[in-house]
Amino acid sequence: MKAQSPNTALQLALTRRAVACAWLTVCHEQQRYLRLTLVRLESYIEMELENFYLRQYGVEQGQEIACAFLNDLLVTTPVNATPCLSFLGNVVMDELSSRINPAPVTVH
Repeated sequence: MKAQSPNTALQLALTRRAVACAWLTVCHEQQRYLRLTLVRLESYIEMELENFYLRQYGVEQGQEIACAFLNDLLVTTPVNATPCLSFLGNVVMDELSSRINPAPVTVH
């Protein structure tokens, strides 16, 4: 088995972050899923979306496919522009977010 490519792993992490940030921006603008945090959303994207491809295709090929899928969720923008979700991205992230249990509220 080949070693995991650091470039693919890094690209996957950066794309995951871009998708999560774009979705949280939409959520903030629409006042939806207000308890969702960046860390929680990134973790859920990794667990639910990326791990699906890793289980199906193995680490190396699974990471490449997951990265391509996450890229399909984004609209192509200039490097310095704010990430923006495609129509598919909005649909997928809405479905994914509806499955995340809300974070418990801590009362002090």
